[in-house]
Amino acid sequence: MIPVAILLLQTGGIADLTALVFAIAGGLFVLGAATALFRRDPLLRVMGVVMVFAAAALNLVAASGLRGIHGQAFAIFLAVECAALSVMAVAVLAARNQSGKDGRS
Repeated sequence: MIPVAILLLQTGGIADLTALVFAIAGGLFVLGAATALFRRDPLLRVMGVVMVFAAAALNLVAASGLRGIHGQAFAIFLAVECAALSVMAVAVLAARNQSGKDGRS
């Protein structure tokens, strides 16, 4: 995929490269949403939500290249929110392990 991106940049096809980034972000969003909806483990659900936020950040950065808006600033806020979600996931995992309930029957 990297050689394709380099080729698009060399030929001046930045719109094609942005469309490729949007497609990758869409796939990441679908995978994250499916993980969040269909997994039973709370930690995996939080990981799915983090994947959805990563897709949103990727879309913001790609859109900033097209329109000149500051998508990087929004992506930084999303990264901070993902970090907070990760801390919550670790707290859920620690509390679950401490109580002796690992969720398996």
